[in-house]
Amino acid sequence: MYADTPYQWNSRLKRGKPLRRVSPLRRSVKPLVRRKPLKRGKSPSARMQPDPSAFREADILAVYGTQRICFQTAKRDGQDNQPVDAHHIMGRAGKKPESRAIHSSILNLAFIRRDIHTGPIRDDADQRQVYLKIAHRNVMNAVGWGHYELRDEDRAFMMAYFAA
Repeated sequence: MYADTPYQWNSRLKRGKPLRRVSPLRRSVKPLVRRKPLKRGKSPSARMQPDPSAFREADILAVYGTQRICFQTAKRDGQDNQPVDAHHIMGRAGKKPESRAIHSSILNLAFIRRDIHTGPIRDDADQRQVYLKIAHRNVMNAVGWGHYELRDEDRAFMMAYFAA
């Protein structure tokens, strides 16, 4: 016979004996000691190396100052509760540090709001061209005013992405 309701089915289950400890817990006087000490690796700061494609703060301050304004919407950082993030326009490149180094160029930086940064519009080819054009204009204005001097990474980035 099958039970009609879950309540009836549960009532027909056999209940087992309650679990009881056979022997009382023994407390040892000796402290626990490892046979071999744990191997300590390098400290996290020694393992972590700086990202070769990270932007330099000195470059950002020289070109853009302290204000972060979105390239897409022209809104300031924190306006409408949306932070403005630094975005790598052409990505961070591959895993090799040599190829990633040119992507640390200030010409690869676009400030965009977080909702745009997480969305698909930033990866459109036309949108990337607009971001590159704005970044190039801002950097060249800073060079013209004498606030910034082009680095080797900037020149290599221009050869890779601005050469016709």
